[in-house]
Amino acid sequence: MLRKACGIGPAGALLWAIVLTLGCAAAAAWGISGEEIIRKTLDLNKEISDYRAEVAVTTDIEDVDIPVRHITVYYKQPDKMRVDSEGVVFVPKTAIGLHSLGTLIAENSRCVLAGEKQVNGRQLYFVKVLPPEDASDEERVVVWIWGDNWTVQKLQVFRGQQQLFQVRWVYQKIADKYWMPKWIIFTASTGRLPGRKQGEVTLHFSKIEVNLGVKDEIFEQE
Repeated sequence: MLRKACGIGPAGALLWAIVLTLGCAAAAAWGISGEEIIRKTLDLNKEISDYRAEVAVTTDIEDVDIPVRHITVYYKQPDKMRVDSEGVVFVPKTAIGLHSLGTLIAENSRCVLAGEKQVNGRQLYFVKVLPPEDASDEERVVVWIWGDNWTVQKLQVFRGQQQLFQVRWVYQKIADKYWMPKWIIFTASTGRLPGRKQGEVTLHFSKIEVNLGVKDEIFEQE
């Protein structure tokens, strides 16, 4: 039985094209700008046109008992997605769509490299992606990016001082070429999960196949 993935935000343009529209501030003190870091991150997926993966979904939502679900995810650039499941399952679209980071950035316009640190010998950059200065909406995106392979370690979305949700990633290399998720942990505040609850959804990816030539028709099937 097919269950549609749900999440926030409109469908975006192609990941690697979105960064061309950014008006990003340089951070000369670190020798690399926020724009350059985001560009490298978005470029990781430019050769991935589609993928298929088996995913184990563990849901921990307050006062809700949902067993571990095993699902199949189909994805095709720029924003086609299908989730096959034998039962009701919550799959955060923001977490598993390769276009999602680009979508969030496209809705903002200023990126600032706010800092960096060493974690177990690895460089970790801290980039703030901010709305236009004249925007009334205070929503902003904060991204932590590893400097050795340009994968995203963590993404946070705030409105004002409230964190709406957070996504954390652990990556694996597929076919010795493509960086794809191994673990994704989506944590949301009250009102962002089914039943307007707060909690956490963990996705464990396996059997990932990239660039299969997935047909558009598969996303039209019910």
